[in-house]
Amino acid sequence: MITILITAILLYPDVSVAGAASGLLVWFNSVLPSLFPFMVLTGLLIRLDILNRLFSFWGRKRAKQRNSAAFLFAALVGLLCGYPMGLKTVADFKNSKQLNSRQASLLISFANQPGPMFILGYALPICDPDRKYSGSFLLSFYGGVILTALFFAVWQQISTKRIQKVTDGVSIRLEEISANRPSFFSAFEDIILSSLTTLAKIGGYMMLFSLITALLKASFPARPDIILVFSGLMEMTSGISETGILPTFIKPYFVLGFISFGGLCVTAQSFSLGQLNSKDQWRYFLSKSLQTLLSLILFYLMTNIF
Repeated sequence: MITILITAILLYPDVSVAGAASGLLVWFNSVLPSLFPFMVLTGLLIRLDILNRLFSFWGRKRAKQRNSAAFLFAALVGLLCGYPMGLKTVADFKNSKQLNSRQASLLISFANQPGPMFILGYALPICDPDRKYSGSFLLSFYGGVILTALFFAVWQQISTKRIQKVTDGVSIRLEEISANRPSFFSAFEDIILSSLTTLAKIGGYMMLFSLITALLKASFPARPDIILVFSGLMEMTSGISETGILPTFIKPYFVLGFISFGGLCVTAQSFSLGQLNSKDQWRYFLSKSLQTLLSLILFYLMTNIF
């Protein structure tokens, strides 16, 4: 595969440069300004243990449940803030001992989704400009997310021989956390550097997969069907932009499938930023595949039966 890619780059140098530049421009104009402030703010929340401080106002007993707040916060980030911030937040909370391994594994199965603004502002207008299927589209997508989360929650419960306590892995005394908490400016500088490093990784993945997509288009100029499928598998935005060749009634299925799966570019980013081991990688891949299937089934039922 690597040999084929190198050969294609040598055969199509202009296409390769243009493809990489396209990915870099999208990163610079869209990803960098939108994610960087959010990464810094959530990084401060985690490093300074602000959730713990909030719970400490309600008493020591409630403070022991702070990992439940971390679980909810990570889930909301994953559902509302776009790929791959969900798994990045899960990894940060797990590293800071605010989530245990069992909670993190469950979050991996559903807390990494495209943001609502991407769905409403980009995906829906392309596949449904007349807004005929908007309600069914959104219900199918988030219904697939919920059903996937429920499936893996039940699976995790069955596969676990004994139920772990909710405080497992996070039983650090509040006094120890407070004593080890960094100063604001020290944490701020570290988080800026960490955020820039993370964004550089995302930019690298975007350039690489944009280059691959460009080479694919150059290699199969007479096969728009191949370009459509493989573009969507590589990167969902590229795949969605190619759905113009499809009939109106089929287009929503492809768009829904692309945004549910996310594409290999998002998968690579998620594996890296989420610090996933091989077991968690398989869990993530299976969960996205299941979510895609469930969302498509729900959309079919809503538009053809109900």
